[in-house]
Amino acid sequence: METSTTMMITAHSGSEGTPDNSREFFDAFIAGGVDCLEVDVRRDEHGDLCLGHDHPETSDGHGTVLLADLFAAMADFPQGAAINCDLKENGLERSVLDLADRAGIAERVIFSGTVCPTACVRSDGDGSRARVLYNPENLIPDFYSGTERFANLAVGASQPAGLPAEAMTLPCADDDNWAALLDYCLSAPVAALNINYRVMTPARMDECAARGVPLSVWTVDDPCAQRRFMNAGVFNLTTRLPHQAMSMELKTC
Repeated sequence: METSTTMMITAHSGSEGTPDNSREFFDAFIAGGVDCLEVDVRRDEHGDLCLGHDHPETSDGHGTVLLADLFAAMADFPQGAAINCDLKENGLERSVLDLADRAGIAERVIFSGTVCPTACVRSDGDGSRARVLYNPENLIPDFYSGTERFANLAVGASQPAGLPAEAMTLPCADDDNWAALLDYCLSAPVAALNINYRVMTPARMDECAARGVPLSVWTVDDPCAQRRFMNAGVFNLTTRLPHQAMSMELKTC
């Protein structure tokens, strides 16, 4: 497992009210401020890599955004943000890296989503790897099985105003597979475990710290949750409110 002592703040696609997977989102954050941008990546009907979660999206009003165009634009901002390609289909790693190599920004590519860590090798064969934020459902497809209530949830979890506790349920993590997941993260070429922050109970946080498994938590918009995970020293915090996270004092709510 790769390690780092510097926390990364990632702007989730659609941050701060921009359209998801849009050029508007990219242009708003690429020049600096946040450490990384997250975009969803899949192939369009022509086989080209494009931005889209469930299907190629046109929410920016100008048609589907091609990943090659974003990579080319990144080259104009050599000190700008990294890009987290959240893969929505199998087998895209090498194609993404080939595009990044051609644009000269391969060292700024991060992977999450449907990703095979061993496939994230640069096409020039120099042995270097793109960073991988590893989603547990790649190893354990039913990891987020069933539901659990807000009352049982974790670090900084809060209940949206106006909704009764009994109405609020979220995916729950499978405790039976937790040890196997941490074992895999320690043996695989990944930078961090990429996980829904609401399933990270204090006990799970302690076990990750004890075993040396860095955490990438998503999508953390609640200010108390942001503070607590930042104080905990997570590897990456993904949020739709990056300005709030970047301006926050590291203190406990």
